[in-house]
Amino acid sequence: MGRRRWTYRSALLASAGSAALVVLMMVWLLRRTAMSDGADVATVLGLTVSLATALAGFRGRPPVINETILAEKARALAAVVSTTEARALAQLLGDTGEPLPANVGYAQVDESLVEWRCDGGEQTGTLSTIKAYYGSLTVGRLVVLGEAGSGKTVVALRLLLDQIAALRIAPAGLQLRVPLRMSLPAFTATGESSAELRRELDRWISGELVSTYNVEPTVASALLTGGWILPILDGLDELDAESSSPGRARDVLAALNLDAGPVIVTCRTRRYREITEGVVGQALQDATAVTLQPLDGAQVIAWLEHRLPRAADRKRWRPVLAKIRAHPRGRLARCLSSPLRLYLALTVYRNPTAAPRQLCELPADELDAHLFGQLTVAVTELYPRKDGSRYTAAQVERWMQTLSGHLSSLTGAQGSTSDFALNDLWQCHGSTPGRRFRHLAFILLLPIMFGASYVGLKAMLAGTPVPGGSLVTLGWAILFGRILHLAVSRRPFRPGRTDLRQTGSRRTSRGLRSAVLAGIKAGPSWGMIAMLGFGLATNDRPTEPLQILRVLAGLLGFGLTAGLLFGALAGLCIGLFNGITVIHNSATKPSEPHRHAVTSALLSALAISGMFGLMKLGSPLITVVSGFVFGVVASFAVSGVTAWYPQYLLYVFARSRADDLPRRLPEFLDWAYDAGLLRMSGTRTQFRHREVQEHFAA
Repeated sequence: MGRRRWTYRSALLASAGSAALVVLMMVWLLRRTAMSDGADVATVLGLTVSLATALAGFRGRPPVINETILAEKARALAAVVSTTEARALAQLLGDTGEPLPANVGYAQVDESLVEWRCDGGEQTGTLSTIKAYYGSLTVGRLVVLGEAGSGKTVVALRLLLDQIAALRIAPAGLQLRVPLRMSLPAFTATGESSAELRRELDRWISGELVSTYNVEPTVASALLTGGWILPILDGLDELDAESSSPGRARDVLAALNLDAGPVIVTCRTRRYREITEGVVGQALQDATAVTLQPLDGAQVIAWLEHRLPRAADRKRWRPVLAKIRAHPRGRLARCLSSPLRLYLALTVYRNPTAAPRQLCELPADELDAHLFGQLTVAVTELYPRKDGSRYTAAQVERWMQTLSGHLSSLTGAQGSTSDFALNDLWQCHGSTPGRRFRHLAFILLLPIMFGASYVGLKAMLAGTPVPGGSLVTLGWAILFGRILHLAVSRRPFRPGRTDLRQTGSRRTSRGLRSAVLAGIKAGPSWGMIAMLGFGLATNDRPTEPLQILRVLAGLLGFGLTAGLLFGALAGLCIGLFNGITVIHNSATKPSEPHRHAVTSALLSALAISGMFGLMKLGSPLITVVSGFVFGVVASFAVSGVTAWYPQYLLYVFARSRADDLPRRLPEFLDWAYDAGLLRMSGTRTQFRHREVQEHFAA
C-alpha cells in the first residue's frame, strides 16, 4: 500500500526475530554436522538471515498514507458497499434484476420540529430526485422522518446507491465521500460526556469499516477523520426501548451536534418529536429534516403494475386496482399507501390461486391484522425447503417469536435490539444471561482436554511409566480448561473466511512475523513448565542434590529449546491461517460467516496436527490424533469460535427440545432470508422490518 517507513518497534522486532532465528538454526545444524563445519554453516545462515532481514525490512514498515492512497481505498470501498447495498435493496423489495421502489414523496417538516437552522433544499421532492435534493444541501446534514413502514431504509439505500453511482464518474482529483449505512441500534457504547460519546461513535464507525469491509485500521481512521466517509445512521428511534425515555437517542444527537459534518439519520416521526420535545437545541443542528409522505393512489397502482407483468396476475388484481382508482382516499388505498403493507399484500397474494379481491371486502380495522397474519402462511406455501419439504406456518411463527423475543430482551448497552447473529443468541438466556451455557460448555470441554492431554503425555514419554500421570494430566486439562473458559467468556468473534489468495499479501507477512515472535516469546516458559511437570511425574527421580540440579537443568534446557521450536512452529501456523482468513465484508445468507469460520478453524487444526506429526513425539497415529484435538481447541480459541460455538450448540439443543427453535437453525435462518422474513446488515441478521419483528413478538 505505497511507501513505508521505519519505526523503532519494527526495527527492534526484526532484529530480535533475526537473532532468535540464527541461534535456533545454528543449534539445529551443528547437532547434525561435524563441529568443523561451523564456519560453512554460519556462512549459509548469514546469507539466509541477511536476505530474510532485507525482505522483512522493506515489507514490515508501516504504510505512509497520502491522499492518492486514500482516494484509491475510497473507490474500492465504494464498489464493495454498492454491491452489498444493491443486494440489500433487492431483498427488501422482494425483487430481482433492477429493483424499482415505489416513488415515495417527501416534504420538509412543519415548524413544530424545526429548532435550528436548516441546511437548505426544496420544500418537496420524490425518491427519483433524492440524489439531486441531497446535492442541493449546503453541508449535507439530512434527517429522514416517516411513520413505521413508510420506506425510510429504502430511501436511505436509494440515496446511497445514487451517491456511489455519481462517485464513479467523478474527476480523479476530487475528494470522494463514500456513503456508509450502519444500523444505529448496534451502537451500544456509552460516554460520560458528549465529547466522549462522539469519540466512541467515531471508533464504532471505524470499527465497522474494519470488521465489515476489511479495511485496515489505519486506513479506516484516516478515511473517517479525513472526511472520506458519509455516515448514514439508520434507526435512531430504535436506540431505546419503545416504552422508555429516548435518553440514548438524545445523547447520540448531542454527540453529532459537536461538529457540523455531513451525516444522514433516519427516525420515526413520532419518536423524533419525543426526542426533541422540551429540550432546546436537541434536534440535529444545521440539518434539513424531511418527512416521507404516504403513497397516493396513482403511485400504488403504478408500483403494482410494475410488479405484475403477467396478464393472469393483473387479472387477479384487477378488482383491487379498480377499487383504488375509484376511491383513491378510501380504506384500501390508505392501507396500501405504506410501502411495507404494499409489499405484504403482494407477498400474501403472490400464489396464483390466491384471490386479492378479499382485500376489497375487509373492513379498515382488519386489513393490517389480515396482511401480517397471512404473511407466514403465504411464505410457507411459496418457499419450500432445500429437500422439497415445507415448514408449517405454526412452526415458523413459534421459531420467529423466539428470535424476536431474543431481541426484545436486549436494551441499551446490552446489545442491538434490531439485529442478531448465531454467535450471540445463547447470551440472553436465563436469569444471568448466558451463564448456564457457558458453564456447561466448560464442563463438556474439560474431559476432551483431559483425554487429549493424557494421550499426548503417553505419546511424548513413549511408554515411560508415569505414576500419578493421570493427576498431572488432570492438572494440565484444568489449566487448559480455565484458559478456554476465559476465552469463552471474553473473546469476541470476528466472522471470516479462508482466502488462499492472501498467502503472499503484506497482511499475511506481517501477521506471520507477529505470530512467530509471540510464539518465540511464550514458547520457552511453557516448555520449561511442561518439562518440569513431566519430569516430576516419572519414576526415575534422583536423590543426590547434584543429580537433582543436573536433571532440573536438563529439563529446563530441553524445555527451553523445545518451547522455542514449538512456539515458532505454532506461531507460523497461527500467523499463516490468520493471514489467509479475511473478514466478511457482507454475507449473502445468515449462516455464511459462521460456516466459513468453523471451516477455517478446522483447516488450521489440521495444520497443527500435521505439525505435531512432524515433531515425532510418539506413535504417528496417536500423535496426529492428539495434535488434531489440541489443534481444534487451540484454533477455535484463537479464531474466536470457541467464544460461542459450544454454547450455541447447547442453546439450540435445549431450545429445540422445547420446539422453540429448529435443530438446524442455520438452515431455517437461510430459508427465512430467502422467504423475505429476514434481511442482512453486513454479517448480522435483521427482521425485514421493525413492525414484522413486533408482529412476531406479539
